[in-house]
Amino acid sequence: MSEKGLKIEWLTKSNAMKAYFEGDRTTAFTGGTLYEIDAIKSIITKYPVSVNFHFVKTENIIKYLYKNHVKTIQSDICVVDPFVLACNKLNYDKYNIAMIHHIDESIAQKSIFGKLFLKRLKQHLKKVDLVIVVSKYWKDYVDELGVKKSQIIYNSYNLDEFRISEEQRNQLKEKLQLDPAKPTIYLGKLGKGKGVEKVMEFINVEKYNLIATGKNDSSSNKYKSVFLSRHEFPILLDVADIVLAMSTMPEGWNRIAHEALLMKTPVIGSGSGGMMELLQNSGQKIVHDLTNLNMAIENGLNHKDELGVIGYSYVKQFDSEYFKREWLDVIDQIKPKL
Repeated sequence: MSEKGLKIEWLTKSNAMKAYFEGDRTTAFTGGTLYEIDAIKSIITKYPVSVNFHFVKTENIIKYLYKNHVKTIQSDICVVDPFVLACNKLNYDKYNIAMIHHIDESIAQKSIFGKLFLKRLKQHLKKVDLVIVVSKYWKDYVDELGVKKSQIIYNSYNLDEFRISEEQRNQLKEKLQLDPAKPTIYLGKLGKGKGVEKVMEFINVEKYNLIATGKNDSSSNKYKSVFLSRHEFPILLDVADIVLAMSTMPEGWNRIAHEALLMKTPVIGSGSGGMMELLQNSGQKIVHDLTNLNMAIENGLNHKDELGVIGYSYVKQFDSEYFKREWLDVIDQIKPKL
């Protein structure tokens, strides 16, 4: 396909995406948003890409549904998020790509709106031309729905951003006031479905430096809750002896586990959703029964270097060049609708 005149638009309700492209760096970006920002950066090296800010949700759902978003689409290819897709805000004369990171059906089933949203999402997924997912788990999921075409593009990183100096390590250790006599366990990010509070019911609190991250301080005195910048976070993963990823929600992939492996830090996870593929292929430990967690941690500490090397050897393939190549290949192969 000729590059001349071809335009791509991102159709998203996300205020975070809008904030990023307007230069606001105070907004906290989720893994899905970071993935899509990197996808745009990859595609824009060859094709013009824009974010259609008319689709950003600034009103209630009723007003959003009645708003004529479709008339603002000016591109040949649209990449759409699940909310836009469920609202059926598409121009089917364009080539439409749905971007799916994960779908939590258990949450959707708790309300009438959630059930309706899920039903409409599944219906409209079958109408788009291509669905991009981030793991085999979700490819199987959408394929079973009967989508026209699906493709996996894995989460990827610039590996240069994961090179940490000894000075950086020491500075963070001092900031966190870690006991040097104890191994450091990173519990994960605080939040619904991330499993941190459940882990605290089973982990041997006295044996480890326990760290969780998040904007909200925890009421627990059993672990330290800290908010770290995007620059500091990889240093924490490097300082940690073990990273836990005990999510109860169906993960798309689990970027924190991936990032930990880039630091050659072993990961113990629940294996929920697409995380299972990541942990299995990287030789890490999967724990379904939390009564086995302390044993898994001790085993991980005893084989830390070995597990770190095995994990890194798997995830290092998903670098910036892989990601750029995969996204550009997707766009290159699209035949425009006449």
